[in-house]
Amino acid sequence: MRVVGDVSRVKEACESAGLTDKGNVARSAAVGSVLYVVDRDVNAGIVRCHSPLHGDLWFALGALCETRASKDIADAFEGSLPSLQSCSNQGLDFDSFVELADLFRVVRNVWDRMKAGFSDLEIKRFRDIFAKFDSDGSGDIDDKEIMILLANIGIECKTKANQLAIGERLEKARKLASEAGVQSPDGPKVYSFWDFMQLMRIERTKRDREYEDMVQETSSNLNFDSTEVAQFREIFIHWARQQGGWDAAEPVRIDKTVEDLIGDGLEQSISKISLIKLLQSLGCTLQTKDEPTLTEKIKDVGTNRDGQLNFVGFLQMMRWLLDSNFGGINKATANLSRKESLVSARPW
Repeated sequence: MRVVGDVSRVKEACESAGLTDKGNVARSAAVGSVLYVVDRDVNAGIVRCHSPLHGDLWFALGALCETRASKDIADAFEGSLPSLQSCSNQGLDFDSFVELADLFRVVRNVWDRMKAGFSDLEIKRFRDIFAKFDSDGSGDIDDKEIMILLANIGIECKTKANQLAIGERLEKARKLASEAGVQSPDGPKVYSFWDFMQLMRIERTKRDREYEDMVQETSSNLNFDSTEVAQFREIFIHWARQQGGWDAAEPVRIDKTVEDLIGDGLEQSISKISLIKLLQSLGCTLQTKDEPTLTEKIKDVGTNRDGQLNFVGFLQMMRWLLDSNFGGINKATANLSRKESLVSARPW
């Protein structure tokens, strides 16, 4: 449920329901926020709601309004309720099981739409960084706060043209959030966390397209066909995953960049050590004197901020390795097809 965006209306509704002044300050801070109902007193017409920012608060029903997401879930629950109520203590019959599964499906679909295709761990990262710029703890941020947030994660907001472009994307994000079942905050220049999520989805889609264009251009310049690129991508991803990734328990730093949060398509990478292990698994003969050569070559190709090979750099490196027959790579793979060679290089 969402708290209505009028402090006076919230206060009046809660006082009429007999709620004391004790919680008025906290309830006022939650105005416009999306909260989760955890308990209710039907006779008194009040509900207890929870928010990560505001904790547990009691509200009068008149101080709350439905979101589209909550309505979808309520409608599904209403349709499933008769079948569920007919269950005996012995368990669910098949029809009730189907109804319950359908209810869970609706809840899952609503949640997935709200998340804009991001994982639960990514949602946690976004929520942590969003909270740092929500100065009043309302659960929403205004246009100035969101511009500061975007600037701090590295999205250019300095020029008038930049700000106009971001404004257009924000309106698109707000529309997408509404279509996903999230009611927008009151006011044209106030944005919810879920509006921000949709904005990040727009940004990631843009970066993914730019990344694929870069990969296509690079592979064409290096004379790799689509099959070879797909095979190189497969082995690259497997080795990159072996190096590990972001720890969900790690606190989100204030200096996280947009690349840290949503990636630029090139965020996966492999280190020089992983590259050496990959070559050794192919059967290449490498000596100690070869390592400085690899180190220098890596500097000339695509790398991330940590100096590790991104996928574009990996393609460039593979072309150089094959053309220079580094470590005898051509002989090592002469008796194998390219696909077999790549599969044998997997780190397991």
